[in-house]
Amino acid sequence: MVDIGGKNINDYMSMVKIPLIILIAIALIQGFISAVTTIGSAVPALGFFAAIVGGVISLLVGLLSIVVFIGVCIYAGFTVVKKHSGNLLTAAVAGGILGTVSGLVSGLIGLLVGFIGAATGEGFAMLVFPIIGLILSPIVSLVVGAICSLIGGLIAGARDFK
Repeated sequence: MVDIGGKNINDYMSMVKIPLIILIAIALIQGFISAVTTIGSAVPALGFFAAIVGGVISLLVGLLSIVVFIGVCIYAGFTVVKKHSGNLLTAAVAGGILGTVSGLVSGLIGLLVGFIGAATGEGFAMLVFPIIGLILSPIVSLVVGAICSLIGGLIAGARDFK
Protein backbone atom coordinates (compact mmCIF):
# COMPACT_ATOMS: atom_id res chain seq x y z
CA MET A 1 0.00 0.00 0.00
CA VAL A 2 1.02 3.57 -0.57
CA ASP A 3 2.19 5.41 2.53
CA ILE A 4 1.64 9.14 2.76
CA GLY A 5 3.17 10.80 5.77
CA GLY A 6 4.13 7.40 7.16
CA LYS A 7 0.52 6.17 7.23
CA ASN A 8 -1.58 4.11 4.82
CA ILE A 9 -5.23 4.46 3.85
CA ASN A 10 -6.40 2.15 6.65
CA ASP A 11 -4.62 4.30 9.23
CA TYR A 12 -6.25 7.42 7.85
CA MET A 13 -9.71 5.81 7.77
CA SER A 14 -9.37 4.77 11.41
CA MET A 15 -8.32 8.33 12.31
CA VAL A 16 -11.38 9.90 10.72
CA LYS A 17 -13.96 7.20 11.49
CA ILE A 18 -15.99 9.20 14.05
CA PRO A 19 -15.96 12.47 12.04
CA LEU A 20 -16.97 10.48 8.95
CA ILE A 21 -19.92 8.91 10.76
CA ILE A 22 -21.06 12.38 11.87
CA LEU A 23 -20.85 13.79 8.33
CA ILE A 24 -22.65 10.81 6.80
CA ALA A 25 -25.42 11.10 9.40
CA ILE A 26 -25.88 14.77 8.51
CA ALA A 27 -25.95 13.92 4.79
CA LEU A 28 -28.62 11.30 5.45
CA ILE A 29 -30.74 13.76 7.45
CA GLN A 30 -30.38 16.37 4.72
CA GLY A 31 -31.28 13.80 2.05
CA PHE A 32 -34.32 12.65 4.02
CA ILE A 33 -35.58 16.21 4.37
CA SER A 34 -35.07 16.82 0.65
CA ALA A 35 -36.84 13.58 -0.27
CA VAL A 36 -39.82 14.37 1.97
CA THR A 37 -40.00 17.87 0.47
CA THR A 38 -39.83 16.45 -3.06
CA ILE A 39 -42.53 13.87 -2.41
CA GLY A 40 -44.70 16.36 -0.49
CA SER A 41 -44.56 18.94 -3.27
CA ALA A 42 -45.86 16.33 -5.72
CA VAL A 43 -49.07 15.88 -3.67
CA PRO A 44 -51.63 18.37 -5.01
CA ALA A 45 -53.10 19.25 -1.61
CA LEU A 46 -49.68 19.85 -0.04
CA GLY A 47 -47.69 21.03 -3.05
CA PHE A 48 -47.17 24.73 -2.38
CA PHE A 49 -47.01 24.43 1.41
CA ALA A 50 -44.56 21.51 1.28
CA ALA A 51 -42.39 23.29 -1.26
CA ILE A 52 -42.13 26.49 0.80
CA VAL A 53 -41.71 24.93 4.25
CA GLY A 54 -39.47 22.15 2.95
CA GLY A 55 -37.39 24.63 0.99
CA VAL A 56 -36.77 26.80 4.04
CA ILE A 57 -35.94 23.78 6.21
CA SER A 58 -33.64 22.39 3.50
CA LEU A 59 -31.87 25.74 3.23
CA LEU A 60 -31.34 25.99 6.99
CA VAL A 61 -30.15 22.38 7.29
CA GLY A 62 -27.86 22.92 4.27
CA LEU A 63 -26.26 25.99 5.85
CA LEU A 64 -25.91 24.20 9.17
CA SER A 65 -24.31 21.22 7.45
CA ILE A 66 -21.66 23.47 5.88
CA VAL A 67 -20.77 24.90 9.28
CA VAL A 68 -20.71 21.42 10.84
CA PHE A 69 -18.56 20.10 7.97
CA ILE A 70 -15.97 22.82 8.54
CA GLY A 71 -16.01 22.24 12.30
CA VAL A 72 -15.73 18.47 11.97
CA CYS A 73 -12.80 18.79 9.57
CA ILE A 74 -10.99 21.17 11.92
CA TYR A 75 -11.63 18.71 14.75
CA ALA A 76 -10.34 15.83 12.63
CA GLY A 77 -7.08 17.68 11.90
CA PHE A 78 -6.71 18.54 15.56
CA THR A 79 -7.19 14.93 16.67
CA VAL A 80 -4.85 13.57 13.97
CA VAL A 81 -2.08 15.71 15.41
CA LYS A 82 -2.89 15.30 19.11
CA LYS A 83 -4.12 11.68 19.39
CA HIS A 84 -2.35 10.04 16.46
CA SER A 85 0.99 11.89 16.60
CA GLY A 86 0.48 13.32 13.13
CA ASN A 87 1.92 16.37 11.47
CA LEU A 88 0.42 18.92 9.10
CA LEU A 89 0.70 16.55 6.13
CA THR A 90 -1.17 13.74 7.88
CA ALA A 91 -3.81 16.21 9.10
CA ALA A 92 -4.35 17.54 5.57
CA VAL A 93 -4.45 14.05 4.02
CA ALA A 94 -6.89 12.82 6.67
CA GLY A 95 -9.11 15.85 6.01
CA GLY A 96 -8.93 15.26 2.27
CA ILE A 97 -9.97 11.63 2.70
CA LEU A 98 -12.72 12.65 5.10
CA GLY A 99 -13.99 15.26 2.64
CA THR A 100 -13.79 12.96 -0.36
CA VAL A 101 -15.69 10.08 1.24
CA SER A 102 -18.33 12.30 2.84
CA GLY A 103 -18.70 14.28 -0.41
CA LEU A 104 -19.16 11.09 -2.39
CA VAL A 105 -21.82 9.81 0.03
CA SER A 106 -23.55 13.20 -0.04
CA GLY A 107 -23.46 13.23 -3.84
CA LEU A 108 -24.96 9.73 -4.02
CA ILE A 109 -27.74 10.74 -1.62
CA GLY A 110 -28.41 13.80 -3.78
CA LEU A 111 -28.61 11.60 -6.85
CA LEU A 112 -31.10 9.32 -5.08
CA VAL A 113 -33.23 12.34 -4.17
CA GLY A 114 -32.98 13.42 -7.81
CA PHE A 115 -34.34 10.05 -8.91
CA ILE A 116 -37.20 10.45 -6.41
CA GLY A 117 -37.94 13.84 -7.93
CA ALA A 118 -37.88 12.40 -11.43
CA ALA A 119 -40.26 9.63 -10.35
CA THR A 120 -42.69 12.14 -8.82
CA GLY A 121 -43.03 14.13 -12.00
CA GLU A 122 -40.23 16.69 -11.98
CA GLY A 123 -38.77 15.10 -15.09
CA PHE A 124 -35.49 13.38 -15.79
CA ALA A 125 -33.93 16.64 -16.97
CA MET A 126 -33.69 17.60 -13.29
CA LEU A 127 -31.15 14.78 -12.81
CA VAL A 128 -28.49 16.97 -14.41
CA PHE A 129 -27.95 18.89 -11.17
CA PRO A 130 -27.55 15.83 -8.91
CA ILE A 131 -25.12 14.32 -11.42
CA ILE A 132 -23.07 17.52 -11.38
CA GLY A 133 -23.24 17.40 -7.58
CA LEU A 134 -22.04 13.81 -7.58
CA ILE A 135 -18.99 14.89 -9.57
CA LEU A 136 -18.22 18.18 -7.82
CA SER A 137 -19.10 17.32 -4.22
CA PRO A 138 -16.15 14.96 -3.56
CA ILE A 139 -13.72 17.35 -5.26
CA VAL A 140 -14.84 20.46 -3.38
CA SER A 141 -15.11 18.50 -0.12
CA LEU A 142 -11.58 17.15 -0.60
CA VAL A 143 -10.13 20.65 -0.92
CA VAL A 144 -12.18 22.19 1.91
CA GLY A 145 -11.62 19.16 4.15
CA ALA A 146 -7.87 19.24 3.62
CA ILE A 147 -7.63 22.98 4.29
CA CYS A 148 -9.84 22.84 7.40
CA SER A 149 -7.98 19.81 8.77
CA LEU A 150 -4.71 21.61 8.12
CA ILE A 151 -6.07 24.50 10.20
CA GLY A 152 -7.01 22.01 12.92
CA GLY A 153 -3.48 20.63 12.82
CA LEU A 154 -2.09 24.14 13.21
CA ILE A 155 -4.39 24.76 16.18
CA ALA A 156 -3.11 21.51 17.73
CA GLY A 157 0.43 22.84 17.51
CA ALA A 158 1.92 21.00 14.54
CA ARG A 159 4.36 23.02 12.50
CA ASP A 160 6.04 20.49 10.21
CA PHE A 161 5.09 18.79 6.94
CA LYS A 162 7.40 15.76 7.22
